[in-house]
Amino acid sequence: MSQNNIEIVSRLQEYIDEHKEEISSEIYKNISELNMRQFNIHQNNFYKVTYITHIARKFDQDDVNIKPEKRTSIVKIPYDTYLQLEHHISLGNTCIDCMLCFEIVRSQLISQENYITFEGTESCEDTDCIYHTEYFRQIKIQPSLIILGIEKA
Repeated sequence: MSQNNIEIVSRLQEYIDEHKEEISSEIYKNISELNMRQFNIHQNNFYKVTYITHIARKFDQDDVNIKPEKRTSIVKIPYDTYLQLEHHISLGNTCIDCMLCFEIVRSQLISQENYITFEGTESCEDTDCIYHTEYFRQIKIQPSLIILGIEKA
């Protein structure tokens, strides 16, 4: 919600509070609830986001496939964030990974962390050494989110 809208809702509630003696309790309650609903509509709303994330699949020891996957999720975000993201997309930008202003969106989208494990044995480089070491390495792949669109849910 923009600062201007918050100010209007606050001023309206202050005005209602100042004149509550002049109106019935029921009217005061109903107007206050409507005002709060208006505030909540602008504060947090539900939006449908279409995006692409990536899934890693390990086929064997040295063969990993990273596949894009299109998804749709519902997020609850402030109206201002929706406007910012809509503008971001309209400029041809699709990545939100590094933008803190979109962290609220990113945190709600389904993005599966991928871990790839490599196991094996290694020999010492010394040709006289008879010892082998086993290794276990796990790599975390943080998938990017490519935002394709956002609309009111």
